[in-house]
Amino acid sequence: YYSLVEESDIKYKTSKNFINKVYKGGFNSLVLNFVEKEDLSQDEIEELRNILNKK
Repeated sequence: YYSLVEESDIKYKTSKNFINKVYKGGFNSLVLNFVEKEDLSQDEIEELRNILNKK
């Protein structure tokens, strides 16, 4: 048995559905919630900056 759908596609659709239900589609609200509640390391902060700078 093997899936006809890529794992990354399933993860994206599941995440999108969760964000729509819990955060009313506001991805920035999800990210802000985690950033405010979690103790991020300097490396994690830098990684987030790098990802955002590429957009």
